[in-house]
Amino acid sequence: MIYRLQNKHRVASVKELIDIQRILQEQLGGFGDLSTEIETLRKRIAEQETHLWDVAQMLSERRYLVVPDFENKVKEMLSQLSMEYAVLKVDMRKLEALGPTGLDELNFLFAATKAAACK
Repeated sequence: MIYRLQNKHRVASVKELIDIQRILQEQLGGFGDLSTEIETLRKRIAEQETHLWDVAQMLSERRYLVVPDFENKVKEMLSQLSMEYAVLKVDMRKLEALGPTGLDELNFLFAATKAAACK
C-alpha cells in the first residue's frame, strides 16, 4: 500500500508521503474557511437588504406626502404660462418587490386642456 502511494505521488519516502498528507489537509481546511466566509457574506447581504427595505419604505412615505403639493405647484406654474386648464397628475403604485425606483412605480400624467384626459 505504501509503495503504491509512493508511486502515485512520485515520492521516495514515507516522510514525503506524510508531507503530502499535511499539504492536502491544509488545502481541505481552506474549504472549511470558505464556508465560514460564505456564511458571513450571507449575513451581511441580509442586513443590507433589511436596510434597503427600510430606506425604500421611508422614501415611499415621503413621496406620498409631497405629491399633492407638487401637483399644485405645477398647476400654478402652468397657469402662469396661460395653461390654466392643464393638469399634471402623479400616479403612484406600490410594488411588491424592490425596483430601481424603490417600492413605488411613478407615472406622470399630463392633460393640456379641460377636455383632454391625463395621459
